[in-house]
Amino acid sequence: MLAEASHNSDSISYGIYLENQPAGLISIIDPRIIEKEDDHFQKNHLYIWRVMIDHRFQGKGLGEQAIQFGKQYAALVA
Repeated sequence: MLAEASHNSDSISYGIYLENQPAGLISIIDPRIIEKEDDHFQKNHLYIWRVMIDHRFQGKGLGEQAIQFGKQYAALVA
């Protein structure tokens, strides 16, 4: 997934950390900031493309926090 995310120029990825340890990532696609027109995305939406939490950190609420981050991001850029 990391390799795929690095080749998708439309996505923005953010690391997820717990106690200074890398625990996962969230990748979003924000059509409002994509330079080229793309019929796959609606301009007034934020797309959560990937959420990945390392199995050692699952069950700690990090996925839910990642989704909340996406919601906050969408509200800031709107």
